Amino acid sequence: MPTQHSPFIDIFCRVIDNYGDIGVCWRFAKDLHHILHTYTTQKEHNKYTNKSLLHTLFHPDTHQAHPIRLWVDDLQSFAKIEPALKHYIDALPRDSNSSPICTYIKGIEIRHWQAAAMSTWLHDPQTPLIPAPVVIEAFGTDLDDAFIQAMRGHTHYWFNLEYLSAEDWVEGFHGQASPQANGVPKYFFFPGFTDKTGGLIREEGLITRLDAFSSSAKTAWLAHHISPHVAQAYQEGARFIHLFCYPSAPFASLVEALCEIYAIDKRPTVLLLAHGVLPNAEDLCHEYRQQSHADIRLARFAFMPQEQFDYLLQVADINIIRGEDSFVRAIWSGKPFIWHIYEQQEDTHFDKLNAWLNSSPRVHPLTQLQQDWNRYAAWNNPAIKPAPIEQATQEKQKLHQHLKAQWMTLLNPTNEAQWQQLCTFHLNYRENLRKNPTLSFSLLNFQAKQI
Repeated sequence: MPTQHSPFIDIFCRVIDNYGDIGVCWRFAKDLHHILHTYTTQKEHNKYTNKSLLHTLFHPDTHQAHPIRLWVDDLQSFAKIEPALKHYIDALPRDSNSSPICTYIKGIEIRHWQAAAMSTWLHDPQTPLIPAPVVIEAFGTDLDDAFIQAMRGHTHYWFNLEYLSAEDWVEGFHGQASPQANGVPKYFFFPGFTDKTGGLIREEGLITRLDAFSSSAKTAWLAHHISPHVAQAYQEGARFIHLFCYPSAPFASLVEALCEIYAIDKRPTVLLLAHGVLPNAEDLCHEYRQQSHADIRLARFAFMPQEQFDYLLQVADINIIRGEDSFVRAIWSGKPFIWHIYEQQEDTHFDKLNAWLNSSPRVHPLTQLQQDWNRYAAWNNPAIKPAPIEQATQEKQKLHQHLKAQWMTLLNPTNEAQWQQLCTFHLNYRENLRKNPTLSFSLLNFQAKQI
């Protein structure tokens, strides 16, 4: 049996993509925490199978105080999306190997993951670290050997939380077990877009909360989180485009299209960008504005807590996002969006992009724009497309013109009916995915399979 007040789930996160990895893990941890703390009524009990890991392993008296323990190696990146962590970081001692450094935020125990100190913590004679009954290794991060050995006799389920994908093979691999030397089976757990995968992270009441975000609430939110000038632009009917993309993005094609649209539509456009995203955006916008005198305004803002990021996606007419966490939140926003997928060698990321585009029951109306945006980004990244400069330049020029034409068609005010169809598509897509179990439910309802 677990020790008194021991965690029920250990989640290990190694921050690789700045905010994407910790973004998913932090949201997952919060949702699991909420479910475990509300797991008291018969109604909640009946949602899960009798042989689920929740029914067989969770002991409210033992685990409910702080059921989730989240291990993170990069607290600075974590603090960008969870400001409460900043105060904790400032108070950290320089020599922290003597005991586990931890704090509690939103009821979740957060520990600074330091591989060099793990063995010391596990063998502390006073308060030895004990692995939880359920261990989640996020995105293939390698657990410390000492911790893996210590899992024997304490951990019953060891999950490898994989990256999100709509590819056909995911359903076949989801939930498969792999025997391990420490005797704890390791299960491959795939988030996904069907009920044969782990599903997506979606907190209870999320869609209701977003749908209740009224026009007046959006104005107040913009005034508080961005600026009063931006809030006024919203009241006056400006177009809002939010960009959270990689540096390789074909930003110029969007700006050039907006400048040409301005000749027939004097509606101002506000571009929302977090600090550090597309650092040359100001210079490029200034250059195009001088040529066309178009009313294009660029508004910078600091990185936001996750709860506020959901509202940011709501105030935009269209979102251009990157990373897994932002991608899923864009889906739940019900707003049109472009997914700037992380570029990989030999264009393997297009397998993932196209699998998602083809996963919808209907043809995605932005398929060509999604593909061209990401093709340009690949050619604009020499590490991905190490081609001669002349070839890369030619490909980018061709894609620039294609993208510009698509943006002009999409944002042209005379195509209002097409825009409404696009918005309806994304709302219907969201509703279709809401029918699937969530990632948290799928994990807690998991039951052992024969190896």
